[in-house]
Amino acid sequence: MKNKNQLIGCCGLDCEKCDARIATITDDNALREQTATLWSKLNGVTITPEMINCVGCRIEGVKTPFCDKLCPIHNCVRKNGLDTCADCSQMEGLRQELIPFAEKYVENTYYSFNENEFVAFEQRGKGTIDLALERPYLFRFLYTGERSQLLSNGFELQQDLSDGPNMYEKIADMLEITIEQAMDFAMTMMVYTQGMGTLIASGIVQDTKENMYCMLHNTGMTYLKGLGVGEDILQALSGGDESDADSSNG
Repeated sequence: MKNKNQLIGCCGLDCEKCDARIATITDDNALREQTATLWSKLNGVTITPEMINCVGCRIEGVKTPFCDKLCPIHNCVRKNGLDTCADCSQMEGLRQELIPFAEKYVENTYYSFNENEFVAFEQRGKGTIDLALERPYLFRFLYTGERSQLLSNGFELQQDLSDGPNMYEKIADMLEITIEQAMDFAMTMMVYTQGMGTLIASGIVQDTKENMYCMLHNTGMTYLKGLGVGEDILQALSGGDESDADSSNG
């Protein structure tokens, strides 16, 4: 998994946003002094402004003394002929250990609870778009590549309906459709949402968050209309805006 972006450091940090690099390429002595003062405080060692010269740890050119000779991560990567830590075969075990923490972070940060199952479902779809826009690396880590899985947006895909009302039954009642239709709708929108997120996180699709929300909503309305959901229900789901419901005609 070679990282072609030379401004991504050996450890995964973005050298392009590093104050040392910015000070170097702009020859900003005031920023050099500020960075040296901050780094001295953070690391408990004396770092002088003269040391703040670096174009990036993976780019040919000047580097800070730490990045050039002292950084154990940089030294390890060079010794093993890698680009970044992500290329190391020993990282796979760590990735697996990080997955539960990453999923919990996504759940707490991007997915909100709502007693209305349909509203919660749409909110989680929007949360998926937010995640892909704001944390594309995290989205790709969890939902693309070798570890790819269906992003179920927090809902278990319950096939056993014998344990009492579940999310699908409640959505079916709300939309006045069958449970099978509700399950089909939910699965289709999950796949569509993950596809949108993948395109966003990969940089293929670039648009405003609001437009992507609208695409997600209108696709859902179009699908529901195809299932025979009544116009009054569609308008209610669209906030009572008849023009929005009409846009679901495609």
